[in-house]
Amino acid sequence: MRRSISKKVLINSCQETLKQSIYSLIRVQRNNDEVGDVAIFTSRRSGGTWLLQIFGSQKDILPITEPISLVRVPTAISEYLPFDRRGQNVTLDSYDVEDFNKYISDILSGDFIINAPWNIFDASFSFFPHRIVLKICASNCLYQWFQTNTSLDFIYLTRHPISQALSCLKKNYKPTALSFIQNHYYQKTYLNGEQIDKGLDTLDKDKPLKVHVLSWILENIPILHRNDDTNMIHLTYEELVKGGSEFIDELGKQFQFQQLERAKEAYGRPSKTTRRQIKHKLNEEIVGYWLEEVSEKEKSEIQDLLNIFDVDLYTAFDSTPRKQI
Repeated sequence: MRRSISKKVLINSCQETLKQSIYSLIRVQRNNDEVGDVAIFTSRRSGGTWLLQIFGSQKDILPITEPISLVRVPTAISEYLPFDRRGQNVTLDSYDVEDFNKYISDILSGDFIINAPWNIFDASFSFFPHRIVLKICASNCLYQWFQTNTSLDFIYLTRHPISQALSCLKKNYKPTALSFIQNHYYQKTYLNGEQIDKGLDTLDKDKPLKVHVLSWILENIPILHRNDDTNMIHLTYEELVKGGSEFIDELGKQFQFQQLERAKEAYGRPSKTTRRQIKHKLNEEIVGYWLEEVSEKEKSEIQDLLNIFDVDLYTAFDSTPRKQI
């Protein structure tokens, strides 16, 4: 007897076919009067989806979600991307850089569309966008490659490591620290002996919160400790949550938004998690809620960890950044 195809599988297959048909009709038409393409480098649970949604509200922008994420691309494509088994992109050393370069070049030229909107009835959809904005997650180690090999403008979006770690724990996400601490290239490039020992000791002995903060530290060191003077714009989840219309006005000015009201409407539609928090708390409380949830002892231990790894963007005792990088 023939095995029946479930309705869900059939619908998914039809949707994928329709999506690819729509993608094939999109043509990126450059306009030299506008700002260039943008890459948003960020970590999970840090507001990246929300920020990309704001950019995607503009009819001239094609937003692309995590084109080099293990969970976001088809298996046939993932074979050419530099993942380790925990889904982090740490180094291109043992991969075919030529294939990776072509993959990114094809995306930025508009010849290959992936993980982009395809609802043609959405007011912000266009078959003829002028520029591309990428959300790049779990790939901070590849920032230098993008800086060297593309003409992208860069946004670096961060969230307080304790706040981000707690959010990851609530989602039952696994820590990613082993991706970095066991990688010889990463050790040699970014860490000293004391830091390696502290990282391994933390993984072996400490509680999940501290391990997730270590994951945040190791993921962000490649950008926090970069030596170039790239004109990178640093934004934070904290200012995204609290900034309101003024934040959108400034963002729109920097990136030449043509439909500012649409951007403000998109700002009012954050992720499901943030929406739930906003429903019950003021924006100020959303940013600093964890200060009462984490003990003073835990904060002190986390501050020691930040100090050992020379991370001074945030402290464990304040919910807002100490500085802009």
